[in-house]
Amino acid sequence: MKFLLVAMVLAGCGNAALHHLFVGTTDGSSLYTLELDDQLKQVSLVKNNAAAGASPSMVVHRSKQYLFGSRPSDGTVSRYGIKDDLSLTLEGTMDIPASCNTTAFTDIKLSSDVNSFDIYGSASTGNCSTLFATSTDGFYTMRSREILGDIRSLAWSPNGLHLFALDYKTHTVLNFNITDTGSPTLEDVLDNALLSNVTNPRQMISHPTGHRIYAITQDSNELLDVPLSTSDRVAKDVVAARFNVLPSTLKASDYTTQSLAISSSNSTLWTLSRSNGQSVISVFSLDPTTGAVLRAIARAAWKDVSASKNSLIAPAPFAGDIIAVSNSPLGIVAFIGLNGTTLSSYGRLDLGSDPGCCGEAVWLS
Repeated sequence: MKFLLVAMVLAGCGNAALHHLFVGTTDGSSLYTLELDDQLKQVSLVKNNAAAGASPSMVVHRSKQYLFGSRPSDGTVSRYGIKDDLSLTLEGTMDIPASCNTTAFTDIKLSSDVNSFDIYGSASTGNCSTLFATSTDGFYTMRSREILGDIRSLAWSPNGLHLFALDYKTHTVLNFNITDTGSPTLEDVLDNALLSNVTNPRQMISHPTGHRIYAITQDSNELLDVPLSTSDRVAKDVVAARFNVLPSTLKASDYTTQSLAISSSNSTLWTLSRSNGQSVISVFSLDPTTGAVLRAIARAAWKDVSASKNSLIAPAPFAGDIIAVSNSPLGIVAFIGLNGTTLSSYGRLDLGSDPGCCGEAVWLS
């Protein structure tokens, strides 16, 4: 892949710091530890860790002591200890609760609870899905009823009392009540809201403080801004504000929109779309109070000759509008920053020499 960001300029980033990112694989048995120097705009491979298997979806535990990775092919979740030298040590693998008449899935998505120290996830066969949760030590697990649909994305309300699940196939948002007292059961579904006139919603995220969720549509390349009630309930027939992800100069039917993320500043929202020859990043400004999407403020494109199967965005948790983009199967991890309305490269790393790279990327710091 020849990385050709539009309007390449250097953008200063306040105080220099080293930041760290874990990258999984869609196939293979490695987990990578990467280091970004945000002032020098340099990225390096710190560790190539042995893994229990592929980890296409991962989450860093709130304690920053563990990394959890899922393996859909055999329905397992592995826990890795994060050491002081940023290496990862496999500490155990557990089976998620069997469901949908199988222990193998096409997709498992992991998420960390906002309030507790539990790990939540969704497992999908493509036609049947369940949600599950496990304690840090795997001492207990639970799962929801089986859902006739394809749950591919999870998002939390800011107070941690609502877990939203996005059904790709029926384009609905399920709102699970997560009690803050006692033990949740994943049986209490508060809302089952249809996204009207929407097809193939691929991913969903929530605003950290505003009462809204955002989703992208894979084929129509739209960004949906979905308002919630002040108690974070979803209206039965919610009407979302719609924004075209791609500029009118591109043939939208050639692209699929694959990922979105919100920056640590809560002021920008990023989307990533790709065709057989090009990938496009679009950045939208958000209302600083409500989180409502305002307008597109920046775009960048680069040639993507790999016919990538998947590209994912991981927003940096530190100050500054920076994201990491992981690519499969080419194996490139690229870092992109925003300065005003200009996007610039913060470096990239080629991990394509190992099979199966790259899956999801998650930041440690």
